[in-house]
Amino acid sequence: IEPHIREAILDYYKRCGISFDFRTPYDTSCALKGYLVSLRKTIIPRKRKVYISRELLQKSSSADYVVWKQRFDEMIKWFENGDDIRPYLSVHYKESTFQDRLLNCWKMHHIHFDPSKKFDDMLLFAMVYDDAAYFIDVLPHRKKAVFSTYNLLNIVYDNWKKLLAPFEVKGAT
Repeated sequence: IEPHIREAILDYYKRCGISFDFRTPYDTSCALKGYLVSLRKTIIPRKRKVYISRELLQKSSSADYVVWKQRFDEMIKWFENGDDIRPYLSVHYKESTFQDRLLNCWKMHHIHFDPSKKFDDMLLFAMVYDDAAYFIDVLPHRKKAVFSTYNLLNIVYDNWKKLLAPFEVKGAT
């Protein structure tokens, strides 16, 4: 069965355009790990309830962010309707070996406003589950340390503390 699993994973990579070094011999566990990483990085199209942080609601109604308000409203509809948003995901989502640390550590996606994913683009940070999407913040892609800001975690904590429960160290004070 192992060769069939490996072949099915390689077929999935080819069909989805996911980069993987097909010339290098590898074992099934390596292929399976890459497959699971690829699945984690994508957002499967399905209808979801959208929750928006208080901070983002306030920001989205300010004059400074009027230029991205229309796209933000479209993104809400995309999630509510179950539209395919993969064209707006990280440029690395199709790389089986790329490790998205924000996603790996905190289950937090970043979604580009512009499918061209230019550096002057805005990014929506969201935690996405099977039935819900939690919109945390919108930040400029060019912002220094945009992917390593504690402020994103603080927003999640202040709005939806339960989302951080899986990351708590039990028994620590």
